Amino acid sequence: MKKSATIFYMSFIFLSCLGLSSCKKDNSKTIQINSVWSNEINVESKQIHAAYFNSWIRLHGEGLTGLQKIYFNGTDIPFNPNYVTDNDILVKVPGIATGVAVQDQQQLNTVRILTLNGEAIYHDFIFKDPNKIPSVASVSNTMPYPGEVIEVSGGNLDNVTKVYFPGNIEAEIKSVTSKIVKVGVPNNVDRNLSGAMKVVADGDEFLSPPYMFYQKGIFLKTFTEDVMSVNGSANIKIYSTPSSISTITNLSINPDVILAIPEVSKNVAVSSAWTGYFKYNPSAALQKIINDPSSGITGSSSLQNLAFQFDLYMNQSWSSGYISFCINKNAGATTAAYRYNIYSSATTASFDFNGGWKTITVPFGNFKSLALGSLADYIGVITSNNYEALIGFSNYNPENDGHTAKALSNFQMFIANVRIVRTK
Repeated sequence: MKKSATIFYMSFIFLSCLGLSSCKKDNSKTIQINSVWSNEINVESKQIHAAYFNSWIRLHGEGLTGLQKIYFNGTDIPFNPNYVTDNDILVKVPGIATGVAVQDQQQLNTVRILTLNGEAIYHDFIFKDPNKIPSVASVSNTMPYPGEVIEVSGGNLDNVTKVYFPGNIEAEIKSVTSKIVKVGVPNNVDRNLSGAMKVVADGDEFLSPPYMFYQKGIFLKTFTEDVMSVNGSANIKIYSTPSSISTITNLSINPDVILAIPEVSKNVAVSSAWTGYFKYNPSAALQKIINDPSSGITGSSSLQNLAFQFDLYMNQSWSSGYISFCINKNAGATTAAYRYNIYSSATTASFDFNGGWKTITVPFGNFKSLALGSLADYIGVITSNNYEALIGFSNYNPENDGHTAKALSNFQMFIANVRIVRTK
């Protein structure tokens, strides 16, 4: 520790030498902070507008000798007088109140110094708690339409002030909590431009996974594609006109084509039998995507950076049953590398639906025992084994892991836009 302190102190000698000629007290001299700079050992110094706790910063200005007090966000900060010259102050940022926790909001994002000759205040400098760095984990609907309200979920989102869709299209913020930011989808959003959602908090930008509007990854849109299995469905119905879709979902905004399970809403008892399902050829579906260079997904893409997605709506809150996402319809329930069962309580998304569609994301990493190699190798395995994929709903719990099934009244669910997307 002594050696480190000596090295740090020696790094300050140059700044001290610059200030030797200004050490004499001068009551008429201007006192001001002009800028703030990073000041970490072995890291190039640069001008900054924010700093995390426990980082060293340099306040640069004039008339700084005779320093008596330093305040960050109104909090009195300890300093070493040996690290003070007429033009610079080196100081370590301690843990202090930030954001709404600052009692006097007029002191928020300020640096204030008191010297023997007066005081100076530097505004718009943000102090950050590294334990409260914002993050974006998911987006409730990654294929939304203008006029819809979607949720951006994550952590430490309290101070988010801006949200952008791909193409830097700003969204209207409806509400903000620490975990969810609700935004309206603007009229000028480009639904053919894929990318990430961007949130801005305390001057920094944070991104969602880049799976918004991943149109090029869709392999089941009309549910009449060649990859659909002939006679491979039960108790489903496809709706493809706006009027029929809005009538069956009772929503004003919907995908272009939807698939209903079951064909009509009905009471569903607790049973291991399928309420409804459809099948498709997974190797042909995925090969179709990598054959399109514009998809951004190639045979060499790692499964670690990919996921399946589909859009989902139910005519009631999802309270029972599961959706089985099978790449091999004959896969076992709990240990299969090619089957993943989706329950409402086993996901970070909210499934009250609240009058809108949700996106289900199934990363390849969710498939138990699956070796996460390349997409080409994955396609090779499912092709050589002649796997047939299935997506279906059953009001049951094959996992026997605490999800309690119960009878459903007048139940019906809808699926749209089955796709593969990039997550990184």
